[in-house]
Amino acid sequence: MGYHWLVGPEGDVDSTTTLEHGQHGAGRGAPQPLGPLLFRLLSADDPSQPSVRYSLVTFAEVEIGRSGLAGGQPRPTALRIDIRDPFASSRHAHLEGRDGGWRVRDEDSKNETMVNGEHAPAGEEVSLADGDLIEIGHTFFLFRGSARGVSESATEPVPDREDPLTLSPEWELELAKAARLSRTSHEVLIEGETGAGKEVLARFLHERSRRTGPLVCVNCAALPEALFEDELFGHVRGATISSG
Repeated sequence: MGYHWLVGPEGDVDSTTTLEHGQHGAGRGAPQPLGPLLFRLLSADDPSQPSVRYSLVTFAEVEIGRSGLAGGQPRPTALRIDIRDPFASSRHAHLEGRDGGWRVRDEDSKNETMVNGEHAPAGEEVSLADGDLIEIGHTFFLFRGSARGVSESATEPVPDREDPLTLSPEWELELAKAARLSRTSHEVLIEGETGAGKEVLARFLHERSRRTGPLVCVNCAALPEALFEDELFGHVRGATISSG
């Protein structure tokens, strides 16, 4: 049996033949509802700052504000997210989970809080829907009301450790399947537009396969027709092709 991954231009993925995560969707690595998530996507003034994913499952409140060091500070029922952004106020915005939903409130900040490009009036709560974009200073956050993935913990870069492969719960599920698939003898076909990340996924599969040989990438479109077979299958010096 072969497996087919279609990688989209936005990094989305569709695996037309997939592996199950454990029996009946249970067990280690099984997909599970992750609840509300908050992504720090980008700091426009400092794109070198990595993106971060925070789970809001265990929190009732989130406070976001300016600090010299970026990062999350969890408390028993609240999360403080510090952002390194000179255009943000020290107490800029407040998120609160209540009655099954989440709301954001601007804390009378100097440069206001934006939700989907609209100003959030200071002191007034604005309800958040799945996919809403929140702008605080020059830092952008994405709110997800629900998702399914393999982990619900906060995902934040840790010094001296490898960065997470992805912050997208949907990609996280597919990469978990791919990691299991890589150690089998199944064939894999990866399709997608130029720049979608086909080779990145191929390298991921090779690294997780535990195979000792190198990954050899060949751009078949760049091979001359006369050399196509030689490049892919090799040749013996002096050999000629008989037409008889």
